[in-house]
Amino acid sequence: MSTVLIVGASLAVLVAVGILLQTMDNKRKENRQREAALNARARSFDYMLNGFPEGFLHPQLKILICHCLIEVFSQLNKIDPGNTNYTGKLATAQQRLTEFSAKPGKRAPVTLSDRAQIREVQKMLSSLYNFVSELAASKRIKPADAIHYRKLLQRLLLQTTLDELINPIAEALDQNNKPLAIHYLQVGRDKMQHENEDGFYNDSINKHNTRIDALTQQTPTQNPSSNTHQQDTDKQWEGLAKTDDSWKKKSIYD
Repeated sequence: MSTVLIVGASLAVLVAVGILLQTMDNKRKENRQREAALNARARSFDYMLNGFPEGFLHPQLKILICHCLIEVFSQLNKIDPGNTNYTGKLATAQQRLTEFSAKPGKRAPVTLSDRAQIREVQKMLSSLYNFVSELAASKRIKPADAIHYRKLLQRLLLQTTLDELINPIAEALDQNNKPLAIHYLQVGRDKMQHENEDGFYNDSINKHNTRIDALTQQTPTQNPSSNTHQQDTDKQWEGLAKTDDSWKKKSIYD
């Protein structure tokens, strides 16, 4: 009987050890995945500080990004405390936060013209927008600060959408396709009106309306013989009217 008890106890120990080892292995995998995700975020935030055109980011957004980098590298240090690279980057982020806080700098008007670049910038700003939501949900920043930062990011993201329309408007006018140019102007105006609860875009909306009215007066009334031209225009409209509004989704970015 004692032998049976010993064997049973040994099996129980082996099962417990197996479960413990499996748990440890799962934890290591989770840490590796978490570490990879945090490093991806860190690269994105770092690029925003160093790779975006000078003056593109609002000074307060630079301060926000430094806070985000500090948060990311603090988490990485918890995952891998002995990693001197993480320790050094955390110190650099803290130093840059001090510099930006002491001398915020000025924001200069910057227009982006390359569509691929615009989409990449929008993707990065969207990740920052969602990270702000994550920080607010975990109470690591105040709700009022989160609202303020999200408003700055919404305006910057909308600006990139308007930038994306500049070249198509110019090309439509070069081709004497005034209906298409009017359409693009209306797309930009409608997007500003949708985000204009505080009147921030009043001047820009008025300028768009002035251009639309001027082009409308120059556009002859459509006649049946121009149906082919209108069909070509419709196809072009479909291509650009689908501007990227994915940044409005508040899902948490991983």
